[in-house]
Amino acid sequence: MFKFSGSVVHVTLKRGAFKLTAKTAGISLAEAERHRRRADGRLDPLLRLLRWPGDEGPTWPLQGEGAAAPSACPSPCGNGRLDAGEACDDGNLVDGDGCDSNCTPTGCGNGIVTAGEECEQSSTCPHADDACVNCVCVGRGDVSVTLTWTSDNDLDLHVIDPNGEEIFYGNRTSASGGTLDHDANGDCSTATTTPENVFWPVNGAPAGMYTVLVNYFNNACSPVASEPFTVQTIVDGVETTYPGTVSVSDDGCGMCGSNCLCTTVTTFTR
Repeated sequence: MFKFSGSVVHVTLKRGAFKLTAKTAGISLAEAERHRRRADGRLDPLLRLLRWPGDEGPTWPLQGEGAAAPSACPSPCGNGRLDAGEACDDGNLVDGDGCDSNCTPTGCGNGIVTAGEECEQSSTCPHADDACVNCVCVGRGDVSVTLTWTSDNDLDLHVIDPNGEEIFYGNRTSASGGTLDHDANGDCSTATTTPENVFWPVNGAPAGMYTVLVNYFNNACSPVASEPFTVQTIVDGVETTYPGTVSVSDDGCGMCGSNCLCTTVTTFTR
């Protein structure tokens, strides 16, 4: 400890880095620096390496040869301040309140399952063969067909199996083992997250030709001139993606083979 006319200077060694703490009693640090210079000949040689930046604060790292720079401490999520790497910070670690506990906005894709979501990763779905698509668990197997779009309008997926049976919202299972396990946006007031999905389980899909169609059942939720969509097929592990657009709605559609306005997306043979 060294005293400079009412100033007390402490030099401490912490985690390999020197720190200087100055407590002044009635004088500024600038004045203490002048006292330091006057007493320079009497000071421990270690203090000659000190560099005082003025009245910026009470502690500084030693600025000398061999002095280690202090490590930066990351600011925690939930401190109410937007720090580097954070998209939001509302001052708490509550999920589902708009800013989740990982400091990202509440919503599908941020890694945290909140209200209205079934999953964020396929590994959290209940069945080993399930996939997480737009935060919904859907079935996978020998054959799967998945329809996705981005509005709350109602598009319907139709798949005709090799036996000629059509799977859609009005016929969710087929004799061949196919299942429509997720139907989306059936009502504007209770719009759900897309996708729609039809699949046959492992070792359960028949051989032959499959036809995939999309019906624009209802555009009353968000009236638009056209609605883009994407269909993904997975056939024995081979994935293929088909973008498309529908523009004319037909809310009286049942089976696509009965004078419905359906768009043929693709046919494939297994």
